Amino acid sequence: MRTSPWLKVIGWSEVLGGAAGFVLLPVTLMQQRQPGFPPGGRVPPAWYAMGAVAFAASLVAGVLLLRGRPLGARLSAGLQALQVVQVGTQAFVYQYVTGLQVLLLVTPGGWRLSPGVNVGFAALPPPGPYPAWSLGINFFALAALAVLLRGGATAAPRPGAPPAPSP
Repeated sequence: MRTSPWLKVIGWSEVLGGAAGFVLLPVTLMQQRQPGFPPGGRVPPAWYAMGAVAFAASLVAGVLLLRGRPLGARLSAGLQALQVVQVGTQAFVYQYVTGLQVLLLVTPGGWRLSPGVNVGFAALPPPGPYPAWSLGINFFALAALAVLLRGGATAAPRPGAPPAPSP
């Protein structure tokens, strides 16, 4: 069995995003030792633990998806669903992204489109100043979720392989 091109994009995005998250966690931890970072106080250790779990899940899901495993498709669908919406207030922030993003972010000051590659996890009160509110939609995650849910999560047969029996 081989993996479709869209599943390869999703899988590699998860693998590279998860790996980058692991690389950046210790960097962020070291920055926290500097005075004034982050603004407003220290990030709780639970944030780093949750980030490590989120990045590990992305890495594992991506590898399994690239190998054409059904569990990889299910994990990827769940992780992509968690990345579709980002919300923030002065009391709470939720953001999870590993890999590719096409983010539309709306705040009281307007909106902006942010395409590219990003790695981030936050699910706690913000450690510093934050806008009154923000709402983000990650259109890459939304499209990936659609591909995974519509049956793109199954690996395509190799060329020349006999067709699968129909139910």
